Amino acid sequence: MPAGSVLIVCAAPSPHSAEHLANLAEAASLVLAVDGGMAACVAAGVTPDVLLGDFDSVEPSLLERAKATGVIIEQHPVDKDVTDLDLALDYVVRAGHTDAVVTACTAGRIDHALAVFGSLSVSALRVRIDEPELGCWFLAADRRAAVDLGGAGATVSVLPLSEAATVTCSGVRWPLDHAHLRHLDSWGMSNIIECEAAHFEVHEGSAVVVSAMVGGVAPARERL
Repeated sequence: MPAGSVLIVCAAPSPHSAEHLANLAEAASLVLAVDGGMAACVAAGVTPDVLLGDFDSVEPSLLERAKATGVIIEQHPVDKDVTDLDLALDYVVRAGHTDAVVTACTAGRIDHALAVFGSLSVSALRVRIDEPELGCWFLAADRRAAVDLGGAGATVSVLPLSEAATVTCSGVRWPLDHAHLRHLDSWGMSNIIECEAAHFEVHEGSAVVVSAMVGGVAPARERL
């Protein structure tokens, strides 16, 4: 995790999230639990610095526990036009941070996962998803445009999130050089890292680089 990164903990942990979340929290400058993400924090032995949301999914006992342990509480109405994650991202920006790692956010409902991708793709933050068996890096030509990933043998996919994107991938089995990909184009699917550090860059538009556990091979990890 980059120095100074904020950890945002959502409410969709995977079965192996607790130890992973604890390790991420240890490296974070601030831990922000999003609503039911408080339960994921407690399961990992982590006390967040901030608990934020409309609190429609956090257990009342955990909310009281947060108050008793000095956690900053920011409650929002249930009837609103944004998600709790959107509010969390806004909180991080308002607090003056530039980097965020989001975890416990992809398991469960597919509509929630897609909404997470949508929110992170337009965030002003340098942001990524870090799950036990999944890593996602959000790139945009006008913000964070490139990332280097390590993990020879790891599977990586590049998916444009804008209407179109121009991307370059090197250090992989099937390199791309300023390739023009349409929205959610399958052309960038299932590549393989073949060196110590593969390079991914967006020249126009925005895209997400996704690396999941495949065939027992761990996901790629960011080279800092």
